Amino acid sequence: MISYPRLNENAARDLLSELTPLDVEELKRRSDTTHPQSDWYPTASHRVTAGRLADLRESIRSIAEDYGYPHAMGIRSAKYRLFDQRVSVELLDRMDIVPADAAHEGVWSFLSLVLLPDVSLWRFPNRQEKDDYERILGKPRNVFRRLWWRSYILGTTAGEGLLEDEAVAILERPSIGGDPRLAAEIARQHLKTIGNDKRLSRTELLREAAKRVRRRNAVVTFPALTDTGLSATISEIFEESASALLDSGVSGE
Repeated sequence: MISYPRLNENAARDLLSELTPLDVEELKRRSDTTHPQSDWYPTASHRVTAGRLADLRESIRSIAEDYGYPHAMGIRSAKYRLFDQRVSVELLDRMDIVPADAAHEGVWSFLSLVLLPDVSLWRFPNRQEKDDYERILGKPRNVFRRLWWRSYILGTTAGEGLLEDEAVAILERPSIGGDPRLAAEIARQHLKTIGNDKRLSRTELLREAAKRVRRRNAVVTFPALTDTGLSATISEIFEESASALLDSGVSGE
């Protein structure tokens, strides 16, 4: 496992203010694998090399180019969703990051502001919105941080297959996202169910299943179930949810 450089919050905010007015081409020129105000996890024995950071940068840029980078697009463009899905898997496959590092805000600030400012500000270009600033700083909804954690917790198949709102709905519910095994099984069964019946509304299916999981949680200790038992239980919940939606006439988006 490898440790990554960390950019402290003050330096990150200063750098964000400095980079915000620049266009994508200038941001690309400003990209670097080091920063004078970055540091490391104190006891890190294996630090990522500049060469490996450069390789990561090129792989993420290459994916971005497949979806319109460096050209601006509408904030709700489907290409951004496809970019997110592929990058979620790419980050997990390539980074080999120490989980303690992945939980540190400074790591993701470094990736989005030092290594890949052009891609991060291309992905979230609305420079006037506070929410988009949070996407560039290393907060939990950071452009890259949220994608790495999505694949790490839910698995790469789910990381690539889930829509943004679906991933958020699973991971940001404490009763679900707080149990990685449960979260991953819900994601797997959700994708399986919508794959088997295109009539279903993805949004309504996950909402209905989440309600049933919370109700079942009152009488079932999910962490105590075996993998087989957990899979069977969540599969049953999704079957019930799908039947309820179809019976009520709720169809796909």
